[in-house]
Amino acid sequence: MKFSIRRNKDSSRAFELSLSGAGYDYTKHPEKADFIFYDSENVGRRWNELKELLQKRKGFIYPHTPLTCWIWDGVYNPLPVACNFVYAPAPKEAMQTYGYPYHIEVIGFPRCEIKGFIPTQGRKLLFVPARPRSDKGRQEKKDRMAWSFILDNLGKFEEILVCRMAGQFQDIPDRNQGKLKIITTNPKHAINPTGDMVDRIDWSDLVISTTTVAALGVARGKPTVFYGETSLPETMSGLAPKHYDTYRHLLQFPLTLENMKIDEVLDVRNAPNKKVEYWKERNIGNPFDEKRFLQIVESCLSDENQ
Repeated sequence: MKFSIRRNKDSSRAFELSLSGAGYDYTKHPEKADFIFYDSENVGRRWNELKELLQKRKGFIYPHTPLTCWIWDGVYNPLPVACNFVYAPAPKEAMQTYGYPYHIEVIGFPRCEIKGFIPTQGRKLLFVPARPRSDKGRQEKKDRMAWSFILDNLGKFEEILVCRMAGQFQDIPDRNQGKLKIITTNPKHAINPTGDMVDRIDWSDLVISTTTVAALGVARGKPTVFYGETSLPETMSGLAPKHYDTYRHLLQFPLTLENMKIDEVLDVRNAPNKKVEYWKERNIGNPFDEKRFLQIVESCLSDENQ
């Protein structure tokens, strides 16, 4: 049987390797595939293309990011699929809370090796802001808040690595004394963006970020502080979920920069936080279970009634 995957950077790599290793043949032409994998259902042309494809073959959804299980909560109109895969229990429970209508399965976290919390004593900070949004509104304000916090506390850090997209944060202060290093990246153009980011996370003593990078920081056992957690999440075009407050408690990270002072941020390095460890268990979960993943795919493909 042939499969096709709509790739979202390297987030589909584990699934593609598993399917190929199990004897399924990859084709880059979804219309020639027996089943398809994709990461989300956007409105407009992409949604219509997927709808047509799914009329003749089964579809599977892999996570767009570790923390975007809310995108079918009034943001994208869900199309019928054989299974929507999630990494951990909390996303599945959140989707059930807002009424996602199709099959959901937990298959573990494939993005990197999961490690236990590692206390740190150094002061090397990794700051990765969200990718720029087209609406230049709410997310940009969150990014500026985090950036201002770091600039106000430059003296508290030994080194600061800022990993940004082109055009972000041009206001580099003269007082940074060489400790502030800014690199410009674009994960869409990188061969191994997750691996590159994991290397930066492993270098650091503390991570301040949001969404995928912050989740990777927690997965790697690094002291991590999210920002923007008190407001609604949103898509790149500024669309937000409709019922987020009914399941916010399942997904929201317990340490959010807007509610912390610098000493509290630095204290995160010292010891595991019980609330963070619980969040990690529920939102990162266990390592990727390839055997279970393939069993679910095979079961769905053999079920002609699904």
